[in-house]
Amino acid sequence: MLSGLSFGCAIGPGLPIVSDQDAEKAGVERVTLEAGRKLYASKCSGCHELFHPARFSAQTWEIKVEEMGEQLHMKKRDLVLIYGYLATFSRDENPTLQSSGSGGVSAPLQATP
Repeated sequence: MLSGLSFGCAIGPGLPIVSDQDAEKAGVERVTLEAGRKLYASKCSGCHELFHPARFSAQTWEIKVEEMGEQLHMKKRDLVLIYGYLATFSRDENPTLQSSGSGGVSAPLQATP
């Protein structure tokens, strides 16, 4: 029983679990948001505490993800997935996950290349 609990904690305790309704709201497949959640938990927790997605607006998350991605030389695909997860659960009621055309992390989400 403890091994199941520790596995769940390793992915990101307190982070929202993705549901089919969340994916529908975001206009993406559930696996895409789950990939973003997993990347956020694994890539970001190595250097600092994980913030709950509702702590910031989608716009703030976009800036933070882009800044951290540049510092860590992360793949754009990973940044897009992380941003998509964070924006979906951000404090915004209806965050926009579509590309603004700027080529930033708010590009359209896809779990596979």
